[in-house]
Amino acid sequence: MRATLNLPELPITRKPAARERPWLPAALALGWVHLWLLASAGFAQTIPQSPKHKASVQPSEEVPSYFLIPFQGTVGRELIAQKVKEAMAVGLKNPRTVFVLEFDSPGGLISECEAILALLAEQKERRSIAFIKNAYSAAAILALACDEIYMLENSSIGSAQAILISNPPSQPQPQTQPRTQPPPEAPPRSPPSVAPEDKPPAGPVVTEAHEKIQSVWRSICRRAADLGGHSPLLAEAMADPDIQIRLVEKDGKNVVEQFLEAREEDLAQNRILKPKGKLLTLTGREAVNCGLATAVVGRLSDIEKKAPGLSGWKPVSDRGKRIMDTFRGKVEKAEKTFREMVVKAGDELRLAVLEDPAKSTYNVDGKGNLTAGSYDLLVKQCTRCANHLNNCEAALKQISELGKNIPFLDEEAKAAQEKRVEIRAARERIQQFAKRFKLPTMKKLGL
Repeated sequence: MRATLNLPELPITRKPAARERPWLPAALALGWVHLWLLASAGFAQTIPQSPKHKASVQPSEEVPSYFLIPFQGTVGRELIAQKVKEAMAVGLKNPRTVFVLEFDSPGGLISECEAILALLAEQKERRSIAFIKNAYSAAAILALACDEIYMLENSSIGSAQAILISNPPSQPQPQTQPRTQPPPEAPPRSPPSVAPEDKPPAGPVVTEAHEKIQSVWRSICRRAADLGGHSPLLAEAMADPDIQIRLVEKDGKNVVEQFLEAREEDLAQNRILKPKGKLLTLTGREAVNCGLATAVVGRLSDIEKKAPGLSGWKPVSDRGKRIMDTFRGKVEKAEKTFREMVVKAGDELRLAVLEDPAKSTYNVDGKGNLTAGSYDLLVKQCTRCANHLNNCEAALKQISELGKNIPFLDEEAKAAQEKRVEIRAARERIQQFAKRFKLPTMKKLGL
């Protein structure tokens, strides 16, 4: 199956970014999973202070600059690594330019999230800022890779468990790539008298990804938090419903702590950030309170008032926004075309089946040859069937090309190609009739 994403130690120190690897590596067999099941009653982790401001801390005579890339839409659909890399190449030529990512995303594919994370790791020496409108699932984990996080008052970040989304058997194009997008709202159940138990579900089926995928995803979450200098406990709490964390004060500092059993003071002082069975999702104020976010702001321009060394900052250009906006527009058109081609491929194959010459009866004379009327009928049926098969194949070719350009559609595009098996079988039947009854050449029949 393929997993669609609900979008995986000690005081944090900067580590070299992990080398890029496939999202589901052979290393799974070696069991490289960090275990967080602890025998003790608690595991404390001091919340990192604001990260050191990197090469972007500029001399006083130099005006601070920043480059904005909108991270909007679904990861793997409107937001893909290829376009992020293109935008980076345009706007990050000066090593002192601050890298600003504006998040408004529900999450998406794990594979594409890791590809984008690898690009962010390449910029680890550059000061990076995440401006959060909303960041869920894979988008939340990408935000954790930034040094500083600023959030709107009514924004949220978190809810990043890996899930599988697949279409029921009645729908021929499955979507089961690992992703972290929150599951679609389930349709209401019909009464048993209307929908028998064996009736296939009407919409996408959402299931929890198996542990191999979950363990890989949790490691990605921790790696992203480490890259941005944030608490891996907060990252894993967004992805793992079993982990429990609380916020306590020790030596005048806020500390995120994992625990197995809640204490009386946890309940009395409302210190529990995430109980077992829930996924961590934080509002702007909550994120600031637990040390994840630097501040709550009203708009992007307010960040310069809160962030050290950025007073008077100016954008390098708006090329990042234009690149991403243009691609989003293309994706909307491409996906519309994709859906139209999926329908067309199905319709053309169905019409080809109706015109299949093997389903008709033909008259022969005493010598076993087709009568004139049956011969003409067979030629017409073979020609019509071949034309529909050609139309179906053309639609499948366009579906394949669109799937290669939009990762979110790739699995569905590959599943649609299964129709080629029926196309080949139908063509073989036409060829058998053509050879047996000496019909016109294959070229004239449209084969």
